[in-house]
Amino acid sequence: MDALLERRYAPGKKTYLSEAEEVQLKKMILESTPAQEGFEIEAYWNTRILQHVMEKTMCL
Repeated sequence: MDALLERRYAPGKKTYLSEAEEVQLKKMILESTPAQEGFEIEAYWNTRILQHVMEKTMCL
């Protein structure tokens, strides 16, 4: 799981999520499904749903 969230940025680039947001997102992925979180009826997380979640809840 950590490898999925790990990103390497060019020097001087900022990350998209704060550390607290990363922890929150990781917990949500590990402990629930998109349907339980109110995002569609999917039973598993995929990048399309994660992008939608981050846009709606983390103001990206």
